[in-house]
Amino acid sequence: MHPYFHLFGLNIPAYGTMAGIGFLAAGLYAVLLSRGDRRVSRADLGYAAVIAGCGMLIGAKLLALVTEIPFIIEFREQIFSSLESFSLFFLSGWVFYGGLIGGLVGAWMFCRRWKVDFGAVCDIAAPAIPLFHAFGRVGCFLSGCCHGIRWEHGIAFTEAIAAPNGVPLFPVQLVEAGCNLLLCVALTLMRKKCGRSGTLMCVYLASYAVIRFALEFLRGDRIRGVFILSTSQWISIAIAVFVAIWFIKRPKFQAKETE
Repeated sequence: MHPYFHLFGLNIPAYGTMAGIGFLAAGLYAVLLSRGDRRVSRADLGYAAVIAGCGMLIGAKLLALVTEIPFIIEFREQIFSSLESFSLFFLSGWVFYGGLIGGLVGAWMFCRRWKVDFGAVCDIAAPAIPLFHAFGRVGCFLSGCCHGIRWEHGIAFTEAIAAPNGVPLFPVQLVEAGCNLLLCVALTLMRKKCGRSGTLMCVYLASYAVIRFALEFLRGDRIRGVFILSTSQWISIAIAVFVAIWFIKRPKFQAKETE
């Protein structure tokens, strides 16, 4: 597709641009959702977002590096041959699940340190996360990363950086973007029904885990994982198990709080 936007003689990366727009849109949407919520101040929500954003970047890159260890070992001479090649490698490749986990850990650390209601922050952020992710997946489609399997009725890239050019591929990035938008709408409508105790975030995590597990079978990019499942599918299973345990244990936690 178009990995770069050409503006005033500059080549602006499409993925970074879409991710940036998505982050701003998600932030504004979270602020809108927080209106009338007295449990979290706008200032605390903003600080939590900044710390979560730092955690997101760290987590997304760390998981990407872990999944790319075989690639790094095989092409280490080329990667470390110059500062330019190392910078190109380091600045490319980000894993959403790593960013999601890193962001949640960062927000949790901030909330614990400053005694902010972590559940409230999560429930405000839950509908905003898939909104951000939808923009990010459009960026993936434009640059050609996270591409789909070969499909005769698919879309053939001509300037892709990570996808094979001239080969019709299933547009799995756009399908996931659409699923994220639907998830954003569904979570927004469910806010009042789910209560305000972190339930909405767990609903998001479980829902996205199912979506991601299914869509991984339609992915065709280089790094897939171990055994018969991809890395993201194993993480999806782990998240689903965590959410199931949380829902099972939740009544016990609530009983202890009321004692």
